[in-house]
Amino acid sequence: MGLVEEIKAVSQKAEHIKATIYQVIHKEYRDVFPSKTQQDLLRVMRPLLKDIDDLKLKFQNEIITADLASFKHKELLQEYNTIEVVTNLLQVLCKCHKELSLSKNVQSNDFVAAAFHLSIVKSELASFDVKNCEIKIFKALRNEFVNQQTKLCIHLEEAWGNLVSWTFSSNASWDSINGHLKTSLKINLRSNGGNINVADLIKAMQMVQDFKTKIKSFSQKLYTYLFKPLVSFSALVPVCERSVENGYHVLKITKNVLKSTKAIKQAEVFKKIIDVVRFVRESLFSEYNKIKEENEEDPMILIGSFIWKDLSEVLIAEHLATALPNTNSIIDKMDTAYIQDTITFELDLIKEGFILPGSSILTNYVKDINVHFANKMCQDILSEARDLMLIDIHNMIQVSPSCDRAAISISENEQLDKKIKNMLLGLDSIQDEFLSVDVFAFPICYISESVQKLVDFIYAQMVKATESQYSIASKIFYSCRDIFELYVNVVPIYHKESLKLPQLAALHYNNCMYLSHHCITLGHQFRSSLPGHLQSALTTFIDYVPVLRRCGTRCFTEQIRSQQQDLMAALDACNSFVNCVSNGSVETIQRAINQVLHVLTRLSKVWYGVLPITFFKKTLAILFDSVLENIISSVLKLEDISAEEAGQLHSLLGSLLERSSVITQQCSDEFVGIKEHVRCWDKFNMLIQMLEASLQTIVAMWDNGEGELAKCMNDGEVRTLVRALFQNTDRRSQALAKIQQKSEAFLL
Repeated sequence: MGLVEEIKAVSQKAEHIKATIYQVIHKEYRDVFPSKTQQDLLRVMRPLLKDIDDLKLKFQNEIITADLASFKHKELLQEYNTIEVVTNLLQVLCKCHKELSLSKNVQSNDFVAAAFHLSIVKSELASFDVKNCEIKIFKALRNEFVNQQTKLCIHLEEAWGNLVSWTFSSNASWDSINGHLKTSLKINLRSNGGNINVADLIKAMQMVQDFKTKIKSFSQKLYTYLFKPLVSFSALVPVCERSVENGYHVLKITKNVLKSTKAIKQAEVFKKIIDVVRFVRESLFSEYNKIKEENEEDPMILIGSFIWKDLSEVLIAEHLATALPNTNSIIDKMDTAYIQDTITFELDLIKEGFILPGSSILTNYVKDINVHFANKMCQDILSEARDLMLIDIHNMIQVSPSCDRAAISISENEQLDKKIKNMLLGLDSIQDEFLSVDVFAFPICYISESVQKLVDFIYAQMVKATESQYSIASKIFYSCRDIFELYVNVVPIYHKESLKLPQLAALHYNNCMYLSHHCITLGHQFRSSLPGHLQSALTTFIDYVPVLRRCGTRCFTEQIRSQQQDLMAALDACNSFVNCVSNGSVETIQRAINQVLHVLTRLSKVWYGVLPITFFKKTLAILFDSVLENIISSVLKLEDISAEEAGQLHSLLGSLLERSSVITQQCSDEFVGIKEHVRCWDKFNMLIQMLEASLQTIVAMWDNGEGELAKCMNDGEVRTLVRALFQNTDRRSQALAKIQQKSEAFLL
């Protein structure tokens, strides 16, 4: 038989076998009507495979040596390749059918064998060329594979559930120690009267790629129900129970009644963690580790990869960080067991296979104890300072130059001795020879008690910095700087509502000025006693002086503006003094004046003594000045003032001046009165005098621009008021001409 005839015969045989295999697989997996076993299919395939081998040999002996460029040879080669593709496809189908049949027929507890057969099917299906076969055949195989793998996963899930079981309280609070007393982990190596082969179970789960999912879920429960409670509660301890006869291992959480109430040492926490790790390793993974190959991942390493980061953070936050000392003197004498216990703990975890070799999260933390101590100290400094800032600011204390630490004079290179330190710390009174109050002193006033405590705290920290090594001292210094930054950001917001009150706004102003006052000299006083580079000229707090002053000024300016608005609102009722002779208008104006005096008197009472006396008088003068300016402006806008109205205005405005003594009497006799700071005082006085003065008197008061009237008012204001008070007569024209004439002469 020629080569062409043999190829055609083999091709027909391949198509016939293909149809047979398709029919068998379709009936087996679609119609659920098995007709042939995998051995029958292999017997059908063997003759075809032999024919293919014979054809391949003939191709090598006859065709390859011939002229391959001929059309006939190309056709033969193409047909041969088609037969080979079909044959390979039929081999894959037979192999899949064989492995699915073997997987289906394995024993129910032989998880590894079933998983092995399914893994071969999965690999064959992944390389399957769907183009060369009917889609329904591929779908039939794939659906059968999915069904069998799903059943296997269900069996594995049941076996894992029988192996590992958790017990915990469902309604107790996890924040309470009693909520964890019912927690237990049971490893049951026997189920339904037979032993569970843990190693086979794990290998099967690895083959179906379900192991990591199970271990991740197990790890999260291990962290939540065992590790975290044991770390958080010192009285909780793990207790192991084992029964070889019954084939189970149980780990329970119990309460150690003999435990003292003192803080738990980290070594005891480490021991509890190691006990749990060893229990899991010995009870759950000991069989698997005996047969595990070198390239296979240790389950304990997998557990550690899922929870070690969270567990290490809890250990640091709740034990290693809290074990740091509070003072610099203790840190150098700190027990080396703090570091050694931590190093040993991580080495034990590596030995148990919980973490990878080289892992050193906790070791690195304890070795950087100086850094963590400094960071903790900075946090404590800012936290304590913030607590002082949140105290109500209404409790006041008086400050004076005699107790002003900022005025303590310290020479450029003078070291702080015990005597000076005690004065800076407020332990001893400041001696006169150390004070420079003539040049630099804070005025007598009141500040908030909390701010005085804050300044005491800052000085205490700066003294501590002079007694510390450079790394610690620099942290303290910059933390003290941050206190002032924290103050301007916290106090105005936290005490926002309180600062709307006049007295508290004044206190806040004094507080800011008091802090800025100390910022001027604070760096200079301690510079020569600080270690290292902190002795440079940059060791200063000067940059916070304008920041603090703006903070206080902004608040008090808003308060002044608010009070001015209240005063202007009261004067609005006067209706610009139009028609002020009627009974209703007189009463309204009188009430407005009473309201103005009431506001100013109240403010003088709450501010006197609180604000520095000079600033107090200037502040009240600003408010009083705004009132007088408003009244003067309103009167000068009147175009026609009758004699009766002029008399009434003279009486009403005169009463305002007389009763203003109620405000000024708050000041001591030794100080200049508030009226000395009111710019409009003399002008207001002259306005009152002009309301009842004659033309001749007004001209005399003007005195050709040299009189008292000319010092308070300009010629335009005087002429406007004259026109409103007097009728248009020759005498008024002459008077206006004299005022105008002097003004023109002055301009020339």
